[in-house]
This record gives sequence, structure tokens and C-alpha cells, in this order.
Amino acid sequence: MKKLIAIFLLLIFVVSLVGCHNTQDAPVSGVLHQHQSTNEEIDLNIAVLKEPPMLTVVYGDKTMEALRGTTSWNYQNEDGTGVSLESDSMHPLQAKEYMTPIDLISSNISSTNSFEAFLQWDTTPDKISVYCWSEEFWNQPTAASEEIPVNVFMIDSNFETKPDISIELKDGNYIYEVVSEWNSSEKYGGTVRYSFYTIKSNMESQSID
Repeated sequence: MKKLIAIFLLLIFVVSLVGCHNTQDAPVSGVLHQHQSTNEEIDLNIAVLKEPPMLTVVYGDKTMEALRGTTSWNYQNEDGTGVSLESDSMHPLQAKEYMTPIDLISSNISSTNSFEAFLQWDTTPDKISVYCWSEEFWNQPTAASEEIPVNVFMIDSNFETKPDISIELKDGNYIYEVVSEWNSSEKYGGTVRYSFYTIKSNMESQSID
């Protein structure tokens, strides 16, 4: 009789362990499943950009909106029909009066990389190229440009990875053109050119007697 009672208690103990194990794993599995489903819903209901995002240039404590130039854009309507937008614009070297300059002196700049500027869009492009000209080429749209390296660092934030995009501005007065391409979505995409320019104010330090 004692053996039967011992076996019966052993079976209850084993069943209890199995029950505890299943209860402990359930919340973790549920969170993962919920997170994956949410991502799938976001992918299926991705916003259709009917026009390209604006580019914001951040330098030190200053921000400015770059001038949007020549644009080739297309998107898909809900009924499946497509729309194409083509917009031609003047060359960056001829658009000085339409741009707000970035003053390399007046901004509070980082001591680590004093001429680093960040490029920000609401929806990041899939491909970015940056070119520049010296101010001596204003109003000379046929002048050859110099390509500027683009730095991209991936940052993890709130369960998603976002790119941190920056360039190093030249020390002086220069005009910049950012050529951006969106090509990863079947619902929208295109190529857009943005431009801005920098100035370096002639601020002479005054000695205090």
C-alpha cells in the first residue's frame, strides 16, 4: 500500500513540473508571436508616399531644410493604378537665392568632428550620393563636382534598426547636392536631388586687454 501511495505522489509531482514548465514558457512565446504579427501588419499596411520626403540637414545645434530639386517619383493608388511625377529644376549652382546657408562658425559644433552634418528623412532612401562644388563655381552649372563620402551607422532603437547618416562638410564655402533613391518598395519610389550650401563667416577674435 505504501508503494502505491509513493508512486501516486511521484506521478503528481511529475505532472506538476510539466504544468509549471508550460505556464512559464507561454508568456515569452506569446510576446514573440505578437511582435512578429505586428511587424507583418506594418509591412502589409505600409504608407504609400505620394511625394518624396524632405531632407533636413543637422549641423551642430542648427537644422535647415534642403532645397528639393529635380525629382522623378512614382506611386501606386489603392485601385492598383500608378502615378508618375516628373519635376525638372534648376542646377544647385544656379539656385543660391532659394537656399538658406549653413554657417560653419555660428553653430555650436562637436569637438570630435567639427564639420560633421547629419542627413535626415522621415523615410530613409535606399541609396545616397553626395557631391559638392567650391563657391567659385556659382552660376557655372557645367562645372565638375567632387563626390563626398557618406557615413552610415546602424542604430538599434525600440526593436528596430535605423540608419544614422552623416557627411563631413568641407572647411569653407561650398555647395552640396544630395542624390537620393528609393527603390525597395513596390508601392512608391524614385530619385530626388536636394541641395544646400555652407558659408564660413569671417569672424576675427578680439583680444581683451
